[in-house]
Amino acid sequence: MNKNKLYEENLYTGIDTIEVKSDTEIDIDAVLDFKPKYVKKDSNTGRCFYKLNTNKGAGTEIYNSTDYYTMRDYMIDLLQMTNPVKVRIDFRVDSFDDNFNELLKLNKLLIMLIGERYKVKNEYYSINPRTLEELCIRIQNDRIEVENYNKGIEEPDGMVKNRLEFRSKKLYDDTDENEKEYNEFMKWCNRLDKSVTKENFEKLQQGLNNALYKQYKNECKRRGFKVNEFLYKYQSSIFTSKQCADLFCRLGYKDPVQQAKRYKQRKSIEYFSYRDLLAYVQMIKDSGKQFFSC
Repeated sequence: MNKNKLYEENLYTGIDTIEVKSDTEIDIDAVLDFKPKYVKKDSNTGRCFYKLNTNKGAGTEIYNSTDYYTMRDYMIDLLQMTNPVKVRIDFRVDSFDDNFNELLKLNKLLIMLIGERYKVKNEYYSINPRTLEELCIRIQNDRIEVENYNKGIEEPDGMVKNRLEFRSKKLYDDTDENEKEYNEFMKWCNRLDKSVTKENFEKLQQGLNNALYKQYKNECKRRGFKVNEFLYKYQSSIFTSKQCADLFCRLGYKDPVQQAKRYKQRKSIEYFSYRDLLAYVQMIKDSGKQFFSC
């Protein structure tokens, strides 16, 4: 994407869903205003778990904490939950522009950096096999999930076209429930800061090149791929000129830096600098702080 366009992006943070556990078992069919989603019942404690979507309760997307808290409390009160505890909070960072494909590589990089920093083993990349449209990239473990998905495909008539979600799971009971959303968002800000470091960025690129070199040897033997064909096929996993040059070096080229420059000129491969990453993270954090400020 055009780097100037990146800095002009408008991001809007909200809370997509929360999961609440309660001592009360709810008669979902008796709820008229909205339908909570039953998740499970703990066989040991008897506590029940429900998912609530304040946006559906309000009938519109909520992008300020005042309206969110009002709707959250209304829903919990209407359900007559006793001792409600939020055990999961899904934060969303939305764009109304149809820019999923433009931002996909950058979001992929950011998500992979988080996965690298927190050693997340489960990583997924989804493509519709019929339309060949790219749908999402996601990492997850027991405690956290991060996903970027094409909201425009999921809800073609909706105003949100691109969504990045940060999900906090298995939250504890010993936190102030009124401040839980804000505290969890600040934890995500901290995770982003710890993930987007020069050291972690370098480590990710080295790991990717290890995988790319192994894949190249396998594909060359099996299909006779040429280097340029291979690089073009996997360019979404090459994020900097330095990484590209290192890959040319591994492939035996005498002047890998010049080879990387020439490849960039021919194929217009998209690179991101550490400065780009920091700027994008700041945009996400600022959007969240805007949500909690009003």
